[in-house]
Amino acid sequence: MGALFLALAAGLFAQEVPSKEPPSRALLLELTAEPRLAGTSGGLQGAKVAARQLARAGWEVEIDEREVVLSYPRRISVEIWASVSETAPLSQRVERFDADAIPPGDVPLYNAWSASGNVRAKVVDVGYGLRADYEELAKSGVDVRGAIALARYGRAYRGVKVDLAKEHGCVGVLLFSDPAGDGGLKGEVWPEGPWKPDHEGQRGSVLPIANAPGDPSTPGFASPRPGEDSKRLSLEELTQRLPRIPCTPIGAKEAGEIQRRLEGRGPGPVEVALELDMPRQLRTIRNVIATLP
Repeated sequence: MGALFLALAAGLFAQEVPSKEPPSRALLLELTAEPRLAGTSGGLQGAKVAARQLARAGWEVEIDEREVVLSYPRRISVEIWASVSETAPLSQRVERFDADAIPPGDVPLYNAWSASGNVRAKVVDVGYGLRADYEELAKSGVDVRGAIALARYGRAYRGVKVDLAKEHGCVGVLLFSDPAGDGGLKGEVWPEGPWKPDHEGQRGSVLPIANAPGDPSTPGFASPRPGEDSKRLSLEELTQRLPRIPCTPIGAKEAGEIQRRLEGRGPGPVEVALELDMPRQLRTIRNVIATLP
């Protein structure tokens, strides 16, 4: 990414146009003016900016378009309930995203390729969500079946944590970054420092990368260009390769509210109501390819 940014910035320097701001800063501000989620208008705009700057720097530029299946967070709702007897949640976060909007707007906290779902269940703290964590919980007599797993990021790919939660009978997953590893316990948080504030979380795919890398609808071969014939999996075949329970990242603040109300590691009495609408759509993405003439 750093090498690409330097190459793009070279195009700005080549223009020799007087500016009050350093050329690299002007480029960075243009690239980050709106979210650039793949398959959205922001992604298209980002590709155009990159292509323009690379061409100005003397590169031969091609924008390669591909049709791929992507996962978007149309609606995400997370409610934390102190117990089943409460009449109102302790906190509620509802976020929406329109992938067809121009500009696309802010991207919610979400894990791409999570299953859609609407569940409410008691929470169990499963540590890092690894097999050893579930074995330890079982030895302690903690039954995770039918619960929502609260798991820390780290020590394994996030998709592994979702697979293991499903394997052990959980009905949903909440992922968070421990402040001791990426947050206020490490130092100053954004915008004063580099560490993650407690309302933020780590986005990212939970796609099982072992059997579905890249576009999961075209395993083993490249996604087609627009208009080309494709050998996509059927919806049923694709669904079998994707996560089967809902999963979303939450902030450390939300995770702390849950942990403070757990009896031991759980389950409960604190509950979470998790509602995810995660449509899978065929979209056009762009790869900017630059070569030296």
